[in-house]
Formats: sequence, C-alpha cells, structure tokens
Amino acid sequence: MRIQHGFDRRSGLLTLMQRLTALLLLSTAISCATFNDPVSDGIRSGQARIFVTSASYVSGGLGLNADLDPLTTADNTCTTAAAQAGLTLNYKAVLSLSTKNAVARFGANTGKVFAFDSASSSRVVVENLSDLFKGASTALLSAIDMDETYISQSGGNAWTGTTTSGIAMSNCTDWTVGGMVLPKSGAGDIGSLTGGWLNRGVTLGCNATLHLYCIGER
Repeated sequence: MRIQHGFDRRSGLLTLMQRLTALLLLSTAISCATFNDPVSDGIRSGQARIFVTSASYVSGGLGLNADLDPLTTADNTCTTAAAQAGLTLNYKAVLSLSTKNAVARFGANTGKVFAFDSASSSRVVVENLSDLFKGASTALLSAIDMDETYISQSGGNAWTGTTTSGIAMSNCTDWTVGGMVLPKSGAGDIGSLTGGWLNRGVTLGCNATLHLYCIGER
C-alpha cells in the first residue's frame, strides 16, 4: 500500500505539472497572438470602426475634383477627418455611384463593427459588417451616431445614395449636382437602429448639406 501511495503521489504531481505546462503554453500563445495583432483605431484584424463626420457637405462638392471620382474624394474626406482626430486607418465613405454599390465597397468577411463613444469606450453596432445592409430586416445593436470627435450627430442626416440593402439609387447625378432641390438623393437617418440608418425613406434635395458615414476596416 505504501508503494501504491507513493506512486499515486508521483502520478498526481506529474499530472499537475503537465497541467501547469499546458496553461503556460496557452498563455504564451495568447500573448503572442495579441502581440502579432495590435490594436489600431481601437479594433483588431477582421473588425471595423464606423463614425459620422462632424462636418457636413454639399453633394456636388464630392464630384468637383476632376482628377478624382466622387467616391475617392469622399473616402479622402473620411480619412482626413479620421486623421485629424488621431486615427490612423484609411476610411471609406458609405456611398454608392450608379456604377458601384456601397455594399460592394466593404469586405464581405469583415466581422464586428464598432462605434466609439470615446477613445476607450466602444459599442458593437453589428456582429458582421454585412449585417449593415440587410434591407428591411436590418437591426443594429447600437446606433451609428458618434462623429470622429466623439460628439453625437443623432437626428441629422447623411448622404448615402443607397437603399437599405446597400444598392445604388438616386444620388445627385453621381454626386456632381449641388445647390439645387432637384435632382434628389437617398440619405440616412443618423441614429436609426433599422435600415433607416442607410436610407430614411425620403429623398433629399441636392441643395442640402449632410454628413458622411465612414468605415475603416482591418
């Protein structure tokens, strides 16, 4: 019996050491994974960050640069706004052209999308970026209302030229017309938790000055 007891103690000690070794290896693996995937703009690889621009713009202004298409101009506007707020990623505007749907501008496999209330406080908007464009079934987990400086723009509107499914619709003649009531464009209701965030259901005149939605992906 003494021999058996000694064997049991050694066996138990060996099992304990194996478990501690496994935990150490797991901890090391997690640390390495975190080191290899540092946070940028508060998000990790496979995630996205969204904000509303603090400034608002005339639709025609997006198409006035003869050297750049309106989407590139809008993307530059988003990235500049982000950079001025201390963010480092490149951001794209949630806009459509007659030849390019907004939904096709973003990664189909991108996961969680976050909105930020401060530099250190974020909210999950959707579990997968594609959930932003679900049409009538769109249901956001939290509102897209904060701008790049962490001020709420809820109740305002944003240019989108896009249906609730992310498909192009009327858009001030591809963002080249401004200062006139006609033509009109689809616009989003900032703060809406439904597809209304992308299309409020009523088009607005191209003489309006509205915000932009901006998304940065990793």
